[in-house]
Amino acid sequence: MTLPRKNLAIGLALIAGLVLAGCSGSPEETPEAPTSTEAPSETPSETPAETPAETTAPGDIAQPGATVAIGQWVNYEYLGLDDTTAIISARLVSAEAPSAEDAAFLVKEIPQLQGYELIFFTVEQKKVSGDEIAFQADYTGWRPATADRKRAQDVTVIGWDKCKTNSFSRDFDTAGATITQCVIGAKVPGGQDIAGIMYAPFDSPYAYSDGNPILFTK
Repeated sequence: MTLPRKNLAIGLALIAGLVLAGCSGSPEETPEAPTSTEAPSETPSETPAETPAETTAPGDIAQPGATVAIGQWVNYEYLGLDDTTAIISARLVSAEAPSAEDAAFLVKEIPQLQGYELIFFTVEQKKVSGDEIAFQADYTGWRPATADRKRAQDVTVIGWDKCKTNSFSRDFDTAGATITQCVIGAKVPGGQDIAGIMYAPFDSPYAYSDGNPILFTK
């Protein structure tokens, strides 16, 4: 039986993400590359509007190696295309196990996930200041992490409504809109617990390989 085209695409993307993350002997970063040219979607914040940066003063940015508790905003410097830069504020909103239905779907698409403990992380982002960055993205910089700041197993999903990533929209860039990112972590059976999610984009002070990521703890 042939899977519907959309499910097949999701399955292939998931397998690629699992294999790449699980087989690297020493984690390396890859440049960020949005996977879709469609206009990004925005997800309204489910919490009352707040002033970003509860852990940094307005205009301040987090130092490499900072640790941030769930629910707290922190500012970081985004280094974009063509030497663009911007200050973005982000917070970890939730870290939850998937529903039984969603977990079963992922295991069906990737049998290797059988026995793994899955966790869905949701991050909110707002632009604070800086250059025009509409239609750029930094969602590939977010990774699940252990308490000792090591990369945990991640699962890449593309085109699945239950866990979406978004590029920076025009409203995000100019009108203060909030966007969300979803990242899936998978605890290896018998492995270390996943303590949170880290921001570790390629070629930045927060890079995993030669910098010091920001760790958002659950």
